Amino acid sequence: TTLVLQDFQETSSAIMELSVIDAIQRWNFRQPRASCCVWHGAVARLARVHRGLRSRQCNQTFRPVSDWQCPRCLLMDQLDEDMLASEKECDLCGFNPADCNEMNMDSEGCDDDPPGDI
Repeated sequence: TTLVLQDFQETSSAIMELSVIDAIQRWNFRQPRASCCVWHGAVARLARVHRGLRSRQCNQTFRPVSDWQCPRCLLMDQLDEDMLASEKECDLCGFNPADCNEMNMDSEGCDDDPPGDI
């Protein structure tokens, strides 16, 4: 297998899961009576959404966004208009390039070393 975006590092499964949790926390959905808790109700709803997405026709133009990759968690993101990559904060892990000043260059994501676990 090959990476879809070959110029970027692979996003881990753990970060993919966190980004999905971040998305489902933004949903207001009907809780099935048979569901034991809201969490499993959300996961059940996600499964239904997943089935709907899988049933769609192929989309040959689909690509992950590729403006920017968080140096800490490796999540891909878009840059806002007129924003430099050096100004981008990560919506998922909170990486802030302002933390990478001369006094704090040891912060995770501020150097060229591979990121650690979030």
